[in-house]
Amino acid sequence: MGLNQFFKECHEKGVVKMLSIYILSSWIILQVLSVIQDPLGLPVRIITYFIIALLIAFPVYIYYIWRFRLAPKEKKLSKTDGFHRMYFTGLGITAFFSFIIAFLISVNNFASEVEIPLIEPTNKIAVLEFGNNTGEENNDILGKMAADWIIHGITANQVAEVISPELVTSYASLVNNKPSGGDKNFLIEYFKPGMIISGNFYQEGEQLYLQSQIIDGNNDKVIIAFKNQNCALNEPLECIEALKQVILSFLATKDNPANNLQDDSPTFEAYQYLLNAKALSNDSDKYLDLLNKSIEADPNYFEPIVLKVAYYYNAGEYKTADSLLKAIDETTYNDNRQQNLLSLYENLLKGNNRKIFQSMMKEYQLTPDELGTNASAMVIALQFVNKPELADDIYNEVEKSINELDNCQECRSRVYIKALADIQLGKYNEVIELMLPVTESSDEEYLQKPLLSAYVRGGWDKELTDYFENKKLRLTEENLFSLYLMVGKEYLLKDDAEKASLYLDKVIKNKEVDKSLRAEAYYFLEDFVKAERLYEDIIAESPENREGLSRLAAISSKLGDTEGSNTYLRKLNSLRDNYQFGLIEYQIAVYHIMQNDWVKANEYLLKSIALGNTYNPENFQNDPHFRNYINTPEFQKILTYWH
Repeated sequence: MGLNQFFKECHEKGVVKMLSIYILSSWIILQVLSVIQDPLGLPVRIITYFIIALLIAFPVYIYYIWRFRLAPKEKKLSKTDGFHRMYFTGLGITAFFSFIIAFLISVNNFASEVEIPLIEPTNKIAVLEFGNNTGEENNDILGKMAADWIIHGITANQVAEVISPELVTSYASLVNNKPSGGDKNFLIEYFKPGMIISGNFYQEGEQLYLQSQIIDGNNDKVIIAFKNQNCALNEPLECIEALKQVILSFLATKDNPANNLQDDSPTFEAYQYLLNAKALSNDSDKYLDLLNKSIEADPNYFEPIVLKVAYYYNAGEYKTADSLLKAIDETTYNDNRQQNLLSLYENLLKGNNRKIFQSMMKEYQLTPDELGTNASAMVIALQFVNKPELADDIYNEVEKSINELDNCQECRSRVYIKALADIQLGKYNEVIELMLPVTESSDEEYLQKPLLSAYVRGGWDKELTDYFENKKLRLTEENLFSLYLMVGKEYLLKDDAEKASLYLDKVIKNKEVDKSLRAEAYYFLEDFVKAERLYEDIIAESPENREGLSRLAAISSKLGDTEGSNTYLRKLNSLRDNYQFGLIEYQIAVYHIMQNDWVKANEYLLKSIALGNTYNPENFQNDPHFRNYINTPEFQKILTYWH
């Protein structure tokens, strides 16, 4: 039977008419449901449910037509009859597509709810119209303006989902209750918001004052009352904008109160600048510029002010950092946490490592899993007070994040300090396991050093050789020879002069290598004549190079030039100034140990650490100059000076 003949018979037997009635009736019911759904309080998805039901029922209805309308009249027809076959073929196709469409509608409307949880009503923020306490009805518009301005700020910055006064009024009209958009009781009963922002305004002379607070929608208790904002009566947007800024800032930081360093919320603009600065901490120019913009947007915002001090301290510009710190009014920032941070930077600039450690640990206890604080606590525990076991514990406070190293400076710092701590603890296998994947993905010089140190100290000579074979083509020439020098010094620390010379020779044989690296290699190979020439060039270019002056003083003495040695020592001592943190004392200690005068060397090492020097990967117990004295009681006293 042809398709045209089949449709003709369907029309003659009334099938088309009955299907048309089904479709038309379904359409009418859907239209009625869409109109009466809200007034009757029917579920939001009632129309969706009905469409799915109609789709599933459609093939059932087609079968019903055959079974009870056509079959009784077609008893003489067999299943092989053309009309019978065409009818059930059409029924099968219709059933297939009906169920597929019903399934897709179900997935789109219901299955997604499992993957993307809907925001609970208690997470919404309701904003009420501000009350007019000026006594002037023409000021009522200011109440709506304040609410609208705050709502716009919240939604534009995607801080939260908002319930507006208009929505409350509209909903109230549907339940035969007509409160205004500022009716808090109705709002709580029907919307159950997590928080409610309310307020009022009043007039004093020509000044307009805005008061505002945030209320917990679950217990009607005040979460925070904001500082009053005031402006000229004819410029209400000034105080409305100021209020919006502090509300947005509070909402943005409320989930992490420990990260907020002041009770009064900063302006949201200042907060945004600070967030952007933290995201660009690797770009020092942009970082400083954004800190300055944050301070400009809110001159009382404590965090960017203290971070600016930290920026200059970390850059070695101690005078600028000290000047900025002294300009901070301590009477303005007088809560315990602010005072603790100010004390931290004050003691950093004084070189009091014990107090630095105490202040840092107070801050760490508040936010142990914040990456920046965690990394800083590790640095201070290891390098300021020489407690490697504590640095290890701090590292384990945060889930390891090796896979995030590319985009996370704090993550790289944490891994690096963790490796240095493990080296001090003699856990060389752990360092290798930790740093191998890091060095495979990164060629940064400082990240290579802990792995190489672990190879040398753990006796992994073959692995060290394989590392350089695999890595030397990826490293810059300067970094490669810097690492050769570092490995040579590591072997000297083990008293293995033969293996040390293998790597130091690589440095001196390449005449294109930076002269400071070659000078250091000649120096540790005890080729003092060649080392002297290079160090003289270095001092000619940089007269205040402390290490160069110390080396020349020692070399001159070794070569029998006592007068030259004393000249270099006088130049070294003339460099004393504030913020030296014992660095000159350390270089004088190196000079004395080269004279085999351990008593004098020990005296200056003790002075150096007392003045604020730090334990880094190249000094004190990591300096080959002192390899024969590391286990002496005097040296151990230096290593535990700040305990």
